[in-house]
Amino acid sequence: SLEKYLTIENEEYNELLNNANDTNKFIEYLLDTIYKAIKEKQNNYEVNDNTSKLLNIMELNKPMTAYEIMDKLNIKSKETLRNTYLNDAIKDNLVYLTIPDKPTSKNQKYYRII
Repeated sequence: SLEKYLTIENEEYNELLNNANDTNKFIEYLLDTIYKAIKEKQNNYEVNDNTSKLLNIMELNKPMTAYEIMDKLNIKSKETLRNTYLNDAIKDNLVYLTIPDKPTSKNQKYYRII
């Protein structure tokens, strides 16, 4: 979807690309384009009620432990947390693990970026 935005705004993209002296404007343009693509994905993405509840209690870019999430959702079981809330959100790239290569680590935290 990023290419879609770069194609739509091709004239501005080419002008900034050709003016290599002003890298700040080019970086700002790319970041704005990425932001637009993320917002479009977020607006077009339907999530189930449990995933929506999970996303609503999580702050952007603030990692949370399983116990912090369980407390906010008022649930008692890690199994319920995983099966009802986390698995779908992780699979759909809405929630990420701080230690992806060790999903069951006692130091594992979860965060959202959109």
